[in-house]
Amino acid sequence: MSLMRVIVISVLFNSSISYGLSGDINLNYLNLAETKRNINRSHLELEFNLKYQRKKPVRNRLESYPSSLSNIHPTAYMSVEDNQYFDFVFDFSFYGVTYVDYAFLLPEAYLNYTTGISSFIIGRKIPEVQLFVDTLWQQGIDQAFFRMNPFDAREQGRLAATYVLQSDSVVVEAFFSPFSIPDQGPSFDFKNGQATSDNPWANNPPRQVVLSDTGTFNLSYQVEDDSVPELINNLQYGLAVSIVSDYIKIDGFYYNKSSKQLGLSIDATIDSDTVGEIDVTAKPFFIDEHLFGVQLESKWFDNFKMTNGFYGMAIDTSTLEDGVPYRTEISDYFFISTGMHFDLDWSNLVLAHMYRRERPFEEMNTVYFNNRRFLHGNAVKVLLSDLNYRRLSFNSEVLFGIEEKGLFIETGVSYRYSPSLRFNAQLNLIEDFSDELSQSALSESIFSQFSELDNIRLGVQYVF
Repeated sequence: MSLMRVIVISVLFNSSISYGLSGDINLNYLNLAETKRNINRSHLELEFNLKYQRKKPVRNRLESYPSSLSNIHPTAYMSVEDNQYFDFVFDFSFYGVTYVDYAFLLPEAYLNYTTGISSFIIGRKIPEVQLFVDTLWQQGIDQAFFRMNPFDAREQGRLAATYVLQSDSVVVEAFFSPFSIPDQGPSFDFKNGQATSDNPWANNPPRQVVLSDTGTFNLSYQVEDDSVPELINNLQYGLAVSIVSDYIKIDGFYYNKSSKQLGLSIDATIDSDTVGEIDVTAKPFFIDEHLFGVQLESKWFDNFKMTNGFYGMAIDTSTLEDGVPYRTEISDYFFISTGMHFDLDWSNLVLAHMYRRERPFEEMNTVYFNNRRFLHGNAVKVLLSDLNYRRLSFNSEVLFGIEEKGLFIETGVSYRYSPSLRFNAQLNLIEDFSDELSQSALSESIFSQFSELDNIRLGVQYVF
């Protein structure tokens, strides 16, 4: 048998299924500086992460060449893979903490069929074209986030049917979905007209409101949750196109989608049977919006690149009910995000700035409690990661909200005892520099809301 036939047979019959299983278990001791509610300061956190990937080639083939090439050199006949395969990914996480709050997370779970430069994906997947305003700032404009702790958001994938065309110079990503999956956050209980939670990171609505020339009224809440199943049944679609080269990448996109944060329509009436009480009926809803923009990623040197993005978000007012008083996140927005990324020999450093502007609709400007759709407005951020010294690894994040006058600092160190075992320590500081006299339960920023929750985290991580 000739060498050529051996090569052909090895290509035709060497189709194998590859498997991958990875994950880690984190057990952390969390100590809060203070709490606003009557719960313990010290808690245990358990995180379990599991990722399974199965890749099955469909077929391989021998690349066809003109027969004349065999007369030039025998090795002109090269065996290549046809890049045709099925790929199944299941990424699962569990997070639980002893203030009796937990969540099951599914960042990615999808089936992918790839043939040549085309991929067809069904399920929940991190998009190919990711928005800098989400990856750097966790704003949740495109895909949902897990926000048990608003300063430690975890990215979730997009649930959709997706088509991706990817060549050396162009990437096209189109998606369609009949569902809208919102952010995950702390759990709430509604009892006796009040929203309560044992989670210190929960953003409880105010219990009282002061009306000028009238007095102080207690607020009694009732939530119409019958519409929640209808909320996630929202049509979404979009298209993103990227032009890629060795030194530049340009993304342009348009998405017709629902927001990832629930809004509330509010109907408040003074209770005639109870003196000094206002009955508040809240109905959850999603805002339908048109998102469009452009991103530029430019590589200037081997260890330096810049990211710049402009994002416009227009509310689709045709989907809003006339005469219904909404929360004040009914606004058009635009974002500008700029980042400088230094890939140094000893560390990775990112310096970033975000500017946000909004145009509220005046006829819907009824304020009952503060807008929590976005965690902050204009802000600057410094990220330092992969700073290694022997078995020690350091990382740090500093976020300063310019409008809110708030500061968040996270500093962590990890010691690698073995390839599978790590010991971690982390310090989180939250400071509010705003004028306390101007703050109230209706208007306080996220920094003032959680400024008492400075904390230390000590943990052990096992990677398998």
